[in-house]
Parts: sequence; C-alpha cells; structure tokens
Amino acid sequence: MKVVFFNTDEILLKYYENKDFKGAEVIYTELPPAKATNEHLDAEVISVITHQSLDAEILSKFPNLKLIATRSQGVNHIDMDYAAANNIAVKICHGYGEFAVPEFAMGILLALMRRIIPAHNDMRNGFINMSKYVGNDINGKTIGVFGMGTIGAAFARLARAFGSRVIVYDLFQHDDFENVSLEELYAQSDIVALNIPATAENYHIINAETIAKMKRGVIILNIARGELIDVRALYDAVMSGQVGGVAQDVFEMEDETIGRSAPNNLSQEQMEVIILNKKLMKTPRVIFTPHIAFNSVEANLRILEMTYENIFSS
Repeated sequence: MKVVFFNTDEILLKYYENKDFKGAEVIYTELPPAKATNEHLDAEVISVITHQSLDAEILSKFPNLKLIATRSQGVNHIDMDYAAANNIAVKICHGYGEFAVPEFAMGILLALMRRIIPAHNDMRNGFINMSKYVGNDINGKTIGVFGMGTIGAAFARLARAFGSRVIVYDLFQHDDFENVSLEELYAQSDIVALNIPATAENYHIINAETIAKMKRGVIILNIARGELIDVRALYDAVMSGQVGGVAQDVFEMEDETIGRSAPNNLSQEQMEVIILNKKLMKTPRVIFTPHIAFNSVEANLRILEMTYENIFSS
C-alpha cells in the first residue's frame, strides 16, 4: 500500500517518525494534492487538509485511490459524489476539535466584545484612547447557537458559564438547553453563533433576508464554514449598523482572500467576494482569523492519531 501525506509540516513529521506503518510505503510532501507529481499519483491512500480542494479533476489523477484520510472533520473540500461513484472511501477526524474550536470561538468573541485587539494595537503604537475600548459584557446576553453538534454543544456550555441566556436551534432536541425555532433564534439573539456544516441546503443561509430578521446590532460569530454567509449581505448590514459586529475564523473564498492559493480564473462574482472580505477586515467591530480555530497542540495531536488509525487500523 502506498500512502501520501500532502501539506505536511514539522508537527506531522515528528509525530509519525516512530509509527509502525505496517509495511506501507509512506511519502510526505509539503505540496497540495493539486500539485501532486508522478511520485504521488499511484497512491492508494492520500491524506489531506481542509484548505485544499479535492475536486473531481484532481481526484481523477489518482487512478489507484481507495481511501482519502482527511485531517479534518468537514468534507466540503472533497467531491464526495466523485468519491462515492469511484468507490473511494473518505474517513474524517471526528470530534478532534471539541475543545479547541469552541474555546477559540469564545476567545474571538471576547476579543470583539471587549475591544481587546484595538487596545493592544494602540498600546504597541504608543498611545491610549480609553473611549475607544468601551465594550460589552457577554453576561446577560442571549446567545443563539445554530447547530448543536459536538462543537456547538461545547460552545453552548461555555456561553452558559459566562452567564448568558443560551437558546439553540438544531435538527434534534437538546433537553439541557432552551430549544427554539430558527425564526425565534434570529429574533431573540444578541449573538448568533454558527456551528453548522457547509451543505447545499446551508449555502448562504445567512443572507439579507435572514439578517433582517435579527436584532439591530446583532453580533455574528462564525467558526463553522464561510459559505454559510452571503458576504454581500453581511457587508451591507455591517455598514448600515444592522449587524453590530462580526467575529469569524472562516469566510467564503478564504484561501484566495488571504493568499493561501492563487486567485486564478475567478469570476467577477468571486472577485467581488474577495474584495468585500478585504473591506470587512479593515472595518471596526470586525475580526477575521485565517481558519485556525482547530490549531491547538492538543487538537493537532488528536488529528494525527485519528488519521493514523483511519489509515492503518482498517
């Protein structure tokens, strides 16, 4: 069996250096799958990260592929229809970020609510303006958690520990929390926290119509997937004050926006998304981070162990 780990780093190499690969040929490369060389294309197993697309065109270059071991929980970067049609199994790292991601979400929410980043930047630049740093408590706010999977539920527990009223909307009932309809969540929440997957049904589920149903000045927190939010509607709502703040670790066209991948052959609509992302990044009361909520030492080790098990314990 030939296994290729794409997008490798020092943490991965160190963790796997003494692992028993059970006779498999293992290749490590810093390259993404899109730039795979002839040395990689006959692999039966590939391991990838969420930032790199595995569309049908790329997957078709691996004629012997039997397993994709993604070092993530989400699979929206993989053409699952192609994988199913070609008998390629896909294994994920379920639950690896159950602490790292909700803790990070609370961290960027606190940074936004309490104006921590502008205060820090001003201190570094040698001046202080106390009136700029007036923030808001999380205690007493109503936080609407949209999606109660492992991460959403952990975030809801953290929010409740801060003294917030936590309301939740999910496909399933959660008896430990106040369950509401989605319409009620939009209408009642001071903070809307997105914790749902990127699916065709959820594409741009936060749009001009749904934002209009929210409280004026609502805070939107997104540590799920960027495709959930229509950035045009979000930008307009931030400019009008309908949305009072945004904290997100993910955003549509994030790789092209931050230069992780080259913006080649993009449509006018895609270019507009990138431009609006960059405008939002420079806007007060907005925090963007580059998809790093998962990136704790502990979560990385869980990812690597789960990936090993997904490949070599089957």
